[in-house]
Amino acid sequence: MRADYASHLVRSPIVFELFLFSYLISALCLQNVNIYKTNAYLVDYNLVLFTVAVLLRRPALCALMQLQTHLMQGRGRRTGLRHWLQLRKVLVVVATVLVIVWSAIKLISNTSLFNLLFLFYPLVHTPLSNANLGLY
Repeated sequence: MRADYASHLVRSPIVFELFLFSYLISALCLQNVNIYKTNAYLVDYNLVLFTVAVLLRRPALCALMQLQTHLMQGRGRRTGLRHWLQLRKVLVVVATVLVIVWSAIKLISNTSLFNLLFLFYPLVHTPLSNANLGLY
Protein backbone atom coordinates (compact mmCIF):
# COMPACT_ATOMS: atom_id res chain seq x y z
CA MET A 1 0.00 0.00 0.00
CA ARG A 2 2.74 2.40 0.94
CA ALA A 3 4.76 1.77 -2.24
CA ASP A 4 1.70 2.38 -4.44
CA TYR A 5 0.99 5.67 -2.69
CA ALA A 6 4.57 6.89 -3.03
CA SER A 7 4.82 5.85 -6.67
CA HIS A 8 1.64 7.79 -7.45
CA LEU A 9 3.21 10.89 -5.94
CA VAL A 10 6.27 10.48 -8.11
CA ARG A 11 4.32 9.78 -11.31
CA SER A 12 2.00 12.77 -11.05
CA PRO A 13 3.75 16.15 -10.77
CA ILE A 14 0.56 18.02 -9.88
CA VAL A 15 -0.16 15.70 -6.96
CA PHE A 16 3.40 16.11 -5.73
CA GLU A 17 3.17 19.91 -6.01
CA LEU A 18 -0.17 19.99 -4.18
CA PHE A 19 1.14 17.80 -1.37
CA LEU A 20 4.25 19.96 -1.09
CA PHE A 21 2.12 23.13 -1.08
CA SER A 22 -0.20 21.76 1.60
CA TYR A 23 2.78 20.70 3.71
CA LEU A 24 4.39 24.13 3.45
CA ILE A 25 1.12 25.98 4.15
CA SER A 26 0.49 23.85 7.22
CA ALA A 27 4.04 24.58 8.41
CA LEU A 28 3.40 28.30 7.81
CA CYS A 29 0.16 28.18 9.80
CA LEU A 30 1.75 26.28 12.67
CA GLN A 31 4.68 28.68 12.72
CA ASN A 32 2.29 31.65 12.86
CA VAL A 33 0.30 30.00 15.66
CA ASN A 34 3.51 29.41 17.58
CA ILE A 35 4.78 32.97 17.10
CA TYR A 36 1.50 34.81 17.64
CA LYS A 37 -0.18 32.52 20.19
CA THR A 38 -0.68 35.33 22.68
CA ASN A 39 -0.98 38.33 20.36
CA ALA A 40 -3.06 37.26 17.36
CA TYR A 41 -3.67 40.86 16.36
CA LEU A 42 0.03 41.29 15.51
CA VAL A 43 -0.05 38.92 12.51
CA ASP A 44 1.41 40.62 9.45
CA TYR A 45 -1.04 39.68 6.72
CA ASN A 46 1.17 41.15 4.01
CA LEU A 47 3.93 38.75 5.01
CA VAL A 48 1.51 35.83 4.98
CA LEU A 49 0.23 36.89 1.54
CA PHE A 50 3.80 37.26 0.27
CA THR A 51 4.73 33.79 1.53
CA VAL A 52 1.60 32.13 0.13
CA ALA A 53 2.11 33.82 -3.26
CA VAL A 54 5.71 32.63 -3.41
CA LEU A 55 4.64 29.10 -2.48
CA LEU A 56 1.67 29.04 -4.87
CA ARG A 57 3.56 29.84 -8.05
CA ARG A 58 4.89 26.30 -8.55
CA PRO A 59 1.57 24.43 -8.15
CA ALA A 60 -0.22 26.97 -10.34
CA LEU A 61 2.27 26.65 -13.18
CA CYS A 62 2.37 22.88 -12.81
CA ALA A 63 -1.43 22.70 -13.03
CA LEU A 64 -1.40 24.81 -16.18
CA MET A 65 1.31 22.64 -17.72
CA GLN A 66 -0.67 19.50 -16.92
CA LEU A 67 -3.80 21.06 -18.43
CA GLN A 68 -1.87 22.01 -21.54
CA THR A 69 -0.44 18.53 -22.04
CA HIS A 70 -3.83 16.92 -21.39
CA LEU A 71 -5.67 19.14 -23.86
CA MET A 72 -2.99 18.97 -26.53
CA GLN A 73 -2.90 15.16 -26.49
CA GLY A 74 -6.55 14.71 -27.36
CA ARG A 75 -7.03 17.50 -29.88
CA GLY A 76 -4.00 17.43 -32.07
CA ARG A 77 -2.10 20.65 -32.39
CA ARG A 78 -4.59 23.46 -32.68
CA THR A 79 -2.87 26.81 -32.68
CA GLY A 80 -5.80 28.67 -31.11
CA LEU A 81 -5.90 26.34 -28.13
CA ARG A 82 -2.14 26.52 -27.75
CA HIS A 83 -2.20 30.33 -27.80
CA TRP A 84 -5.05 30.38 -25.27
CA LEU A 85 -3.11 28.14 -22.90
CA GLN A 86 0.05 30.22 -23.32
CA LEU A 87 -2.00 33.34 -22.51
CA ARG A 88 -3.34 31.67 -19.36
CA LYS A 89 0.20 30.82 -18.27
CA VAL A 90 1.32 34.38 -18.83
CA LEU A 91 -1.69 35.70 -16.90
CA VAL A 92 -0.95 33.41 -13.94
CA VAL A 93 2.69 34.47 -13.89
CA VAL A 94 1.80 38.17 -14.16
CA ALA A 95 -0.85 37.89 -11.41
CA THR A 96 1.60 36.07 -9.13
CA VAL A 97 4.33 38.64 -9.75
CA LEU A 98 1.89 41.49 -9.11
CA VAL A 99 0.76 39.99 -5.81
CA ILE A 100 4.36 39.39 -4.75
CA VAL A 101 5.42 42.92 -5.72
CA TRP A 102 2.37 44.52 -4.05
CA SER A 103 2.89 42.64 -0.80
CA ALA A 104 6.65 43.31 -0.94
CA ILE A 105 5.98 47.05 -1.28
CA LYS A 106 3.64 46.88 1.72
CA LEU A 107 6.26 44.95 3.67
CA ILE A 108 9.00 47.42 2.81
CA SER A 109 6.88 50.35 3.90
CA ASN A 110 5.82 48.75 7.21
CA THR A 111 8.87 46.72 8.26
CA SER A 112 12.44 47.57 9.18
CA LEU A 113 15.29 46.69 6.85
CA PHE A 114 16.80 44.31 9.39
CA ASN A 115 13.59 42.24 9.57
CA LEU A 116 13.33 42.17 5.76
CA LEU A 117 16.77 40.61 5.53
CA PHE A 118 15.29 37.40 6.97
CA LEU A 119 13.23 37.02 3.78
CA PHE A 120 16.41 36.93 1.70
CA TYR A 121 18.13 34.28 3.81
CA PRO A 122 17.04 31.37 1.55
CA LEU A 123 18.43 33.22 -1.48
CA VAL A 124 21.80 33.68 0.19
CA HIS A 125 21.98 30.29 1.88
CA THR A 126 21.14 28.12 -1.14
CA PRO A 127 23.93 29.23 -3.53
CA LEU A 128 26.52 29.16 -0.74
CA SER A 129 25.52 25.69 0.38
CA ASN A 130 25.87 24.33 -3.17
CA ALA A 131 29.06 26.13 -4.08
CA ASN A 132 32.47 24.66 -3.67
CA LEU A 133 34.28 27.36 -1.76
CA GLY A 134 37.69 25.75 -2.00
CA LEU A 135 38.10 25.47 1.75
CA TYR A 136 39.18 21.83 1.66
